[in-house]
Amino acid sequence: MDNVNRSSKNITPVTLKGVIHKIVFLNKENNYAVARFLQDGKDEPVTAVGVIPDIAEGKYGVISGKWEYNQKFGPQIFVNSFRECRPSTCQGIEKFLGSGLIEGIGPEIASRIVAKFKEKTLDVIDSEPGRLSNVEGIGKKRLKQIVTAWQKNRDMRNILIALNDMGISSALATRIYNKYNKDTLSIIDKNPYRLAYDLHGVGFRKADEIAVATGITPDSPKRIEAALYYCLFNFTEEGDVYTPYRKLIDKTAYELKIPTHLVEEICLKMETAKKISIEKYNGDKLVYTQDMFTYESTIAQRLAKMAVMYPEHKISVTVPELKKLALKMKIEIDNELPEQLSHILNRRLAVVTGGPGTGKTTLVKLILSVLTAKHISVCLAAPTGRAAKRMHETTGFDAMTVHRLLEYNPAKNMFMKNEYDPLDTDTLILDETSMLDITCLFHILKALPSDCRLIMVGDSDQLPSVGPGAILQNLVDIKNVPKIKLTRIYRQAQNSYIVQNAHRINHGQKLLLPDSAADFFFIEQKSAESSLKIIKKIIKERIPNKFKFNPLNDIQVLSPMKKGILGVDSLNVCLQELLNKSVMSVSYANNIFKLGDKVMQTKNNYDLDVFNGDIGFISNIDEEAKEVTINFYGKRVVYEQSWLEQVCLAYAISIHKSQGSEYPAVVIPLTVQHVIMLQKNLLYTAVTRGKKLVVLVGEKDALYRCLNNNRITRRYSLLAQRIKKIIGN
Repeated sequence: MDNVNRSSKNITPVTLKGVIHKIVFLNKENNYAVARFLQDGKDEPVTAVGVIPDIAEGKYGVISGKWEYNQKFGPQIFVNSFRECRPSTCQGIEKFLGSGLIEGIGPEIASRIVAKFKEKTLDVIDSEPGRLSNVEGIGKKRLKQIVTAWQKNRDMRNILIALNDMGISSALATRIYNKYNKDTLSIIDKNPYRLAYDLHGVGFRKADEIAVATGITPDSPKRIEAALYYCLFNFTEEGDVYTPYRKLIDKTAYELKIPTHLVEEICLKMETAKKISIEKYNGDKLVYTQDMFTYESTIAQRLAKMAVMYPEHKISVTVPELKKLALKMKIEIDNELPEQLSHILNRRLAVVTGGPGTGKTTLVKLILSVLTAKHISVCLAAPTGRAAKRMHETTGFDAMTVHRLLEYNPAKNMFMKNEYDPLDTDTLILDETSMLDITCLFHILKALPSDCRLIMVGDSDQLPSVGPGAILQNLVDIKNVPKIKLTRIYRQAQNSYIVQNAHRINHGQKLLLPDSAADFFFIEQKSAESSLKIIKKIIKERIPNKFKFNPLNDIQVLSPMKKGILGVDSLNVCLQELLNKSVMSVSYANNIFKLGDKVMQTKNNYDLDVFNGDIGFISNIDEEAKEVTINFYGKRVVYEQSWLEQVCLAYAISIHKSQGSEYPAVVIPLTVQHVIMLQKNLLYTAVTRGKKLVVLVGEKDALYRCLNNNRITRRYSLLAQRIKKIIGN
């Protein structure tokens, strides 16, 4: 609820019995409602706000909640629960029946029914509905309508009550009922763990609570199977394509507090039933979900085949031709470039990798010029909206996200472009492929025409994808995959300490930190607390004063972790307070969003046409309609309150979330509190996000740990090994 003072002195518990008089606002997605509630014996309704499942005008029941005072709307009840019950007075019954809740009964028919049966009306509809035919206006057709609607309403009410008795919240109970309808209780009784598979956001732990409430035993095969899936998917979400068998068994047994031999029995049964795949490699057993096994093996076969194939039409690039194009584009080339271009353009698969300032963008622009001159069609795509936008800005060619390229249909949860309806292009150039996970690549390869070139561009020294796999790193390590690794730093980039230090970080070398550095600084602090203090000062005063950068639009704080004093969560609260003095706000869950806040979309939302990682600013808050308008650099998007679960503050974001983006200035806190994340490729990724200014703030020991930590967390995947097995190393 928005702008409400929830201090204990202004909160009074309350239970009221009455009828939903009028619905002022209803979000059907999450059942959040603002309603006028008429208490028994009162003449004037009160305002009730909160999650009220299956709300309808005329519904009679008991509200439990707390009186709270809203500065704009005055006193109102914040609803904890609404339990429907039967009205006992003629007035309540008539209002209930005439609400439109029961098909076939409107206000006029309701009045006639109650006039005839008085306080016994609901008992008559329950047990002797045939007597309704004695009421004027109710014939055989209307009677059947009424009986059917009444039965449906009663079934739903009974199911919701049963779910509440299991300890399931009203909001979740409604979601469950909307999914399974009349079969809800039988499905939960048969296998409560289906909730974790079928309903987004439920998860194993919640399903397990419900299962325990239904009496399922700790060693139930259904419970063990669900826990195995849960652990397997958890490892996948951490970036692994498979999980070592022993690791999976031990983790599942630990979670369930049962002997490992019981877990092993179920795991083997799941393999026999083809619910999972278990593969033997170098004496070890590796466990895949069926999808991950299909993705990895299919990708390996397709890429191995493409790596040794040549396109149908060969492209020759002469030195004079190339120099003419380069002169027209005002870019610098060297004598090796013609050979490199021919190598790339005359293979079905090619990889281009290199650090900042090494000419990846220049090479892509030349490739596009050559292809255009030869009348060869080309598509450009990247994993995120921000990366696609950058690709368009640097090349001048249209670029799109992978999901838009493949025409993802959210209603069907599938890509419309596939082997049956492939992409219409001769060449696909994918940028920022270090961010590309195994699932995306699988669907890209399915949609490629049989003679299409695939050119994958990226920096293999950056962090791997958030999703499972390490695609670019795997391909760079395979000798027989056609590739170009750009290492020379071009003249125009040599004067940048950002570029030079990025490469020094990559090689574990001491950073260049001259006093006169124009674009790279390290401000040493002795503690996280002092680091926070100086970060606030440089963002609010020092950077804007010296470099004329806007604290909101131009400066981005990138933190290695979410938690801690210098973690993303804490920094966002501090920086919101520092940079945004607006008093207009909206609350959702534990977050407070203020007018003018810098925010980030955290999931792809095709209904709103915004994507994971998009950053914008809150430009309007409509408190009455519970709507927030976010301006994504010129594109205004209106969010219903339920969509705010997909938005977070973005004064500070994680380094992982910054992949594919560039910012005029970045500020990077470094503290030994982040010790588990202090790796070379993490710092390298953060530094390469800065276009004009990079400021490191923190402890010298934390910086040294980053530079000296070559350890890259290994991701479990056999993609490279599978490709090598087919085409050799």
